[in-house]
Amino acid sequence: MSEWGGEQCTVIYLLGAAGAFRLAPDKYLNFEPNLEDKIDSAHVVHFLGFCRFYKNLYTKYASQLVRALPSTNTTAAV
Repeated sequence: MSEWGGEQCTVIYLLGAAGAFRLAPDKYLNFEPNLEDKIDSAHVVHFLGFCRFYKNLYTKYASQLVRALPSTNTTAAV
């Protein structure tokens, strides 16, 4: 906890104390290999460091997401 995670626990505590509600765990999940079949129906998937390279799923889904984003024209109008 002294290296990482303390701020996340603090935020979770503060949200809980303020009456926040928990998101549906089948739609917002921390990825583990046994949850591979839930990725396509999830809204948010957090790939924990130790699972980031499992079957290259992180790279596959991140690439799909980037390709699905609308392109932006970065040329300034004159």
